[in-house]
Amino acid sequence: MQNLKKALRLLPLAALVGLASLPARAAGADDCVLLSAAEVRAALEAEPQSTSADPAGICGWSTASGLMLALNLTRFPTAGEAARFVDAMRNTTLAPGQRVAAAPRLGQRSVLLVSSADLGMASTMLATQEQTDAVMLSLYGPAADSAALGNAVAGLMERVLSRRPRAEQSFGSCEWWPTAAAEKLLGAKPLRIHRMGTRGCTASVPATSAALVVTSSPSNGPAPLANMREQSRQFCTVVDLPELGEEAHASFNCKAPADLALSIHLARGRWEVTWVLNRQSRPAGADDLKALLPIVQESLRHADSGLR
Repeated sequence: MQNLKKALRLLPLAALVGLASLPARAAGADDCVLLSAAEVRAALEAEPQSTSADPAGICGWSTASGLMLALNLTRFPTAGEAARFVDAMRNTTLAPGQRVAAAPRLGQRSVLLVSSADLGMASTMLATQEQTDAVMLSLYGPAADSAALGNAVAGLMERVLSRRPRAEQSFGSCEWWPTAAAEKLLGAKPLRIHRMGTRGCTASVPATSAALVVTSSPSNGPAPLANMREQSRQFCTVVDLPELGEEAHASFNCKAPADLALSIHLARGRWEVTWVLNRQSRPAGADDLKALLPIVQESLRHADSGLR
């Protein structure tokens, strides 16, 4: 693993979406439900710091020397949908110069994508399907022996697959909204509700692809929301929502490609909560904000007492 140690000297790729924006936890905290800090430490041969840890099975780590590891488990209603998700990886280029490599024998199917040897930065992505779950492990860092990186990711994937039931994902209902309210807002049936632990949910209409999404993550207070609001004013109509808390606001009528969506951003205690409504058939506007606000206001009880 000497090449892996050499891979720790450079900064990670910015393509690891979302991890860099989350506040880091104390190094060594075993707060991911699918992998412990000790296991990540052994695989990366470096001290990991948790950048995200969600009971739904979405976790991330970084090292002081620059390596970044992301874990994402997605549960589907059927095994066939999970399989199609993983199969689609074979035809998807996720980073410049990435190629499909021989995948380890894990789960019911696996796809391994690795960077070409001549790239200055390396990325190794392993997607595996087991029953209704699709799991993706992504490792970013400087150029290194792809076999060493692949072995490290494969070893971690084995542990993740054995602990899949720990990931809190289910279908049918969600604490963030009454099902009837989501159906009325999206205006069509049947409605699919995907619960991602206590911290988020998605309601979608398969026939129209209309969707309502709520996510939450540890907050750094109202200042980031204020910065986000001022940045959004350059591209969107922004409405302040003081009834939802300090610096809470909504954005809509945005420039393309975000012109169809309406978003609400607010902070509650140590959590930042984001709502997104996208009807797909038309841009969301002021009337949609008026329709969504009662659901958001009702959800504050869960945000204040149910988040963990």
